[in-house]
Formats: sequence, structure tokens, C-alpha cells
Amino acid sequence: MEESKELQGFYRIFRTVVYVSVLLEFFEYAIDPAVLDHWGGILTDIHGRIKQWVIYRDGNLVYSKI
Repeated sequence: MEESKELQGFYRIFRTVVYVSVLLEFFEYAIDPAVLDHWGGILTDIHGRIKQWVIYRDGNLVYSKI
């Protein structure tokens, strides 16, 4: 029974990581941050910083699925 609860915990963490990565990819590829940025450039700055990560550079969409 103890291993079952431990596996459930790992599954919950894995599921959370998958959801966060899907939301992050949606933010990077589907939303124009300049349109939604009402906080003085904060959203555009965050988008630009994430875009500098190797996995989210233009042309690397395939690698973000691995």
C-alpha cells in the first residue's frame, strides 16, 4: 500500500509538469505577448527571456516534445 501512494505522488508530480509545459508552450507559440501586455512590458520581457532558452528558440518546436 505504501508503494501505491508513492507512485500516486510521482504521477501527480509528472502530470503537473506536463500541464505546466503545455501551458508554457501555448504561451510561447500561440499568444502574442504585446497584445496582452498591460503591465508595462513585464509579459513581453518574460516571453523574451523564455524565448532565449534553447528548447523554445524558433525552429526547435520538435525538440520541446522530447
